Amino acid sequence: WPWLAHNQADYAEMLQKRGDQRDFQRIDELLDSAWSAASQYGMVRLETRIEALRAKKKPERDASIISFNTGGMN
Repeated sequence: WPWLAHNQADYAEMLQKRGDQRDFQRIDELLDSAWSAASQYGMVRLETRIEALRAKKKPERDASIISFNTGGMN
């Protein structure tokens, strides 16, 4: 199922970008499954992409999402 492996990697990347800590386990599961298929089918470019996704220590978060006013309410 080569296309499933690509979709799993895409979904894992989306979850990383969302940055929700509750997704970390699911990201690992998706990347493990995608890696298994990629190595089985000899999908070297996908393997490289999965390695890059795994190398990201923290999910990315859009600064505009987490920016807020820390001033007091007057």
